[in-house]
Amino acid sequence: MSKNENFLEKIGVANATPITNNKNLNENEYRRHIKWMISKGIRWFHPTAVTGEGMAFGEKQYRRMLEICLEETGDVAKVMAYPAGGTTDETLKLTQTAKEVGAHGAIIMMTPYFCGSDHDGIYLHFSHIAESVSEFPIYLYNNPPRTGVNLPFDMVENLISKFDHIIGFKQVDLGLLSDTYNRFCERLQVMPGNEISLLMTMGLGCKSIISLFGNVIPEELTRIYDFFQKGEIEKARKEYFRIYPLFELLKLADPPSIVKYILKRLDWDFGEAFYPSHPLPDKKAHLVDQVLRNLNLT
Repeated sequence: MSKNENFLEKIGVANATPITNNKNLNENEYRRHIKWMISKGIRWFHPTAVTGEGMAFGEKQYRRMLEICLEETGDVAKVMAYPAGGTTDETLKLTQTAKEVGAHGAIIMMTPYFCGSDHDGIYLHFSHIAESVSEFPIYLYNNPPRTGVNLPFDMVENLISKFDHIIGFKQVDLGLLSDTYNRFCERLQVMPGNEISLLMTMGLGCKSIISLFGNVIPEELTRIYDFFQKGEIEKARKEYFRIYPLFELLKLADPPSIVKYILKRLDWDFGEAFYPSHPLPDKKAHLVDQVLRNLNLT
């Protein structure tokens, strides 16, 4: 197992961002939500990611979201930044900001240039950032559906041999997850893209999972994790499949739209998602409501 396998533990959340009517961060609701998730067992946070709509905010509010997360988590949970800039230099600047405010690390994806990038460009992206923020924990993030490029394993080998502070790998491609774990588990903490593969991932030996629905069912996800770690596999399996209809809602719309709609139905004041995300049309909202009722969440 990797020496970094326990850097992040249990269930983490790509936490959503509550906004006011004038599109500013709702700090009070942000703090309240983080405190609630911690009380339900969440042990690390990933603010400013896609579910948190981080790219819709400027650097000032990006910094403020990280600061609030760190203030509320204290020594109980970790905070991993998502420095998604439009260019490598912008991504680096956001990573440096995360380091300055005291974040525990960053999960960094290949910057999507829409025209793709070749092998050298991908390597330069990650190596330039790693060289510039030494001693700051970095997780490589492979998300081909979003970036149009894949992180070749030989490149990952080169990066981790050169930079000791690259300590993790978030692998969205489920077809490569087993191979990723088999090849890198001795050197990197490997995790999947979200909780849909929760049971499979824990079966491989992964020690932490990032979730989207931890925003709304943190206790249930923590329960599944704890069941599995105690060897109560059948209990973990039953609870997983009980809440599985919630995961399938991601087929209806993007994560911010779905998560914010559910939060609203659970009486959280999160406002609407930024465009191009948008409020759910009535037909889709009805389907979500039906799932929430079936799970006794509303």
